[in-house]
Amino acid sequence: VDTSAARLLDLVQFDPSLGPIIASNPSASWKLLDQLALKHPAEVLANPLLPLHSLEAGGDYSQFSLRALLCLCLASDQSTHQDLLVATRSFLGRGISQFQDQLDNLEDQEELDLSCAWIHQRSFTIPEGVRGGLIPQPISFVMVVRCNMTGRGKASGGSLPMLKRRQESSDEHVSAFSLFLNRAASGQLGTYVWHQITLEDTGSHNVILKGLDLPGDFFVDDINLQLLESPDSDHTDNGRVLLEFAYNFGGQDSPIEIKGKRITIPVEYTKECDHDYGLDMGILSWLEGFYSDLPMCLRTTEWSDRLARLLLEQ
Repeated sequence: VDTSAARLLDLVQFDPSLGPIIASNPSASWKLLDQLALKHPAEVLANPLLPLHSLEAGGDYSQFSLRALLCLCLASDQSTHQDLLVATRSFLGRGISQFQDQLDNLEDQEELDLSCAWIHQRSFTIPEGVRGGLIPQPISFVMVVRCNMTGRGKASGGSLPMLKRRQESSDEHVSAFSLFLNRAASGQLGTYVWHQITLEDTGSHNVILKGLDLPGDFFVDDINLQLLESPDSDHTDNGRVLLEFAYNFGGQDSPIEIKGKRITIPVEYTKECDHDYGLDMGILSWLEGFYSDLPMCLRTTEWSDRLARLLLEQ
């Protein structure tokens, strides 16, 4: 406990395995505890620093980010951490209210800008013998084409589930709030925006080509399949291009076309994602990617339902 806050920060950066021990050390800074709460929430909750200080004027939990607070809630015991739940509820509630105000004002806007991505993809296999027998065995690939789309038009906003008290909350409201948390964590808050905007392709496409279990000295560079000329050489300087991949939007069932070194893959539309309505998500933007950053011990399919019940029933 006599170790300085600066030294504790150096130690955890040098050896992350010390994280659980340092998370319980009352000499750790609030900034470090906020970081460690995302990986070791139970140990942070056990830190004597929290109960040693009064919880006046928002309390010491006001030192934590929203992501850290939610991690701490998931690792908490409801009966002994009421102050944590109150602080988290207040923090999240402000974010919901701020975003709801923006949704309510959408109908007053003449036009709304929308940008998003259309994802086209296909899994396929190149048979052996292609390119004069240079392909020694069937090779499988996945191609993903991300098309950037934009549009402008009228929109309106839906209603976000509010943080009602337990006596006001039904099972349906708990389910709705759990769904809201899932959508926020997966970057899908745009589902609370209703629009009839016609989208146009900007012509900006990003292509990802992945080779699955490539044999020997084969490797993928950008959208080319290459063969390493020398086992000891650098890929970028000594690869020989065997196939150059292109795509069209012909669909999953359309045949692959091979002409010399060029292979054209018809890809199929799968989903629309990454909606950006030009709205300021504010505090709620901090929730995107929350689930994937959770410690494995908290990463369950019921995480959002448990969190909803904790916050609504406190």
